[in-house]
Amino acid sequence: MKTSSLRRKFIIFVIITIIPIATNSIISFIISKQITYSYDNMLNKMSLTKEVKNSLNDSFTNFNKYMIESSKESKKNMRQAMIRL
Repeated sequence: MKTSSLRRKFIIFVIITIIPIATNSIISFIISKQITYSYDNMLNKMSLTKEVKNSLNDSFTNFNKYMIESSKESKKNMRQAMIRL
């Protein structure tokens, strides 16, 4: 009689404590994966934004040189910068 009562108490203990802990761990793992994916996505977008900014700055610099100097070399540099955009 005591053995079956002990078994029942153990099963109840497992259900009450271990299953919620395991569920919590699984949910935490899934959420951390989503956060990592979002962070990687954000870093990729920031990298792309930085590339566009640098290209625009180069184009603007070459355009200013062309407007000031009006030389063939500066015109060529400006066109190459605009092609990269």
